[in-house]
Amino acid sequence: DPLLELADIVKVSFRDTPPAERQRLARWLRPKGLELLAEQVETRDEFDEAVEHGYVYFQGYFLFRPETVTVERSRGSSSAIYSCSRR
Repeated sequence: DPLLELADIVKVSFRDTPPAERQRLARWLRPKGLELLAEQVETRDEFDEAVEHGYVYFQGYFLFRPETVTVERSRGSSSAIYSCSRR
């Protein structure tokens, strides 16, 4: 509780926290004026649940999957020149 007085946002892991606890945290923290961040949101159901319970920030593979970027170094110059391409 003492640290919550310093916080503006509380991050809740959707992979490590059971659904009932995620809902309980939302009911407890939102009235204190804290915004909630749902972390590790990997499915549409988890996203919908987070929105329903008042989470306003989201992180996870459901929203965006990282892209692989290939970097190649050009040879033949004294300075390093890199070209990037997305695959």
